[in-house]
Amino acid sequence: MTALEELLKNRFIVKQNDKDKFYRIKDALPRCRPFIQDKLGYRLIVNPLLIKLEKIPGKAEPYMGIMEFSRQEEYGMLCVVLMFLEEKNAEEQFVLSQLTEYVQANYAPYRLDWTNHTQRRSFIKVMKFCAANSFFKVTEGDDEAFVRDEETEVLYEVVGASRYFMRHFIRDITDFASIEDFEKSERFDQEEDRGVVRRNRIYRKLVMSPCVTREGDNDEDFIYLRNFRGNVEKDMNELNCDLHIHRECAFIVTDKHADFSRAFPENNNLSDITLLIFKMLREAVERGDLTPDNRAELHVARQRLLECTALCKRDFGQYYGKTYRERSDAELLDDCLNYMEGFGLARQEDGGEVVIMPLAARFCGIYTAQTIKQELENE
Repeated sequence: MTALEELLKNRFIVKQNDKDKFYRIKDALPRCRPFIQDKLGYRLIVNPLLIKLEKIPGKAEPYMGIMEFSRQEEYGMLCVVLMFLEEKNAEEQFVLSQLTEYVQANYAPYRLDWTNHTQRRSFIKVMKFCAANSFFKVTEGDDEAFVRDEETEVLYEVVGASRYFMRHFIRDITDFASIEDFEKSERFDQEEDRGVVRRNRIYRKLVMSPCVTREGDNDEDFIYLRNFRGNVEKDMNELNCDLHIHRECAFIVTDKHADFSRAFPENNNLSDITLLIFKMLREAVERGDLTPDNRAELHVARQRLLECTALCKRDFGQYYGKTYRERSDAELLDDCLNYMEGFGLARQEDGGEVVIMPLAARFCGIYTAQTIKQELENE
């Protein structure tokens, strides 16, 4: 994996975790900086503790949250944990009860109740996320035991990466009221050169999002991609990626050597089921049963997708893992829709309608003798 791929894939490169990687990437930064600064417009943070590429998406999407979190209050808990750690120095120790008391006292919407099993489970999710990102490390005890007993005690040691987790803004954000305000703030000091802003936004979309969707006939980003396709394609090739531009969307396809982001399809059941559903939808379009709109988006009733899910399970359920074999059709569809949304392949609308995005038209799948053999071996 190249240094640039490491920076794009990881939130931090922490020296304490892997000194060899830290120094290898630090030595390679002069070669990475032109792409990082000129194309992506990202900020690099380099200090004796860590290296961080401050990644900002070209466009914020609903699926761009923390994948480990499933409830809004977990984000709130994380913010309070960051407040607690702000007052701690590297290598300073603290115990779990200190943190739980602080979070309980400072969590804004309502007072947390640690006798509530769901809230304890959510808090441990946050703690595991913090440990995985080198905010602190466990030196004694098992914080998973907190789920079973709120009196559990664990000893932690501060690593220090938490101070670099939040973005650094170039202006006061206290009056911001929407995601659009944050996106505009990114252009605050660059309005004199709209070309640079546009280039940065397009490269960020290609690298950080599943695809760039055309927003009408006069979409500046799409016009740029078509006019400068050769230059963009050359830059993407340096990341071991191929650029694909279609009528309604553009995206990059990584080869087996590239490893800087989560890629679809994956080697799991949800990916398999999603590909099977897409195949059924493509066949329905070819028969004329379904018709994409003028933006190549396919509007499908949830009930129809439920029927597709049931048919897939009937025909291929024997090759699913136990978890998905035992799910009801409705539960399995919910899993698949959430999975699709996580890749920008679908969007759930109010009223039960699902919008299948243009990118999904590029994928479909079937079970072959080889894949069946692999599924049975995995089982």
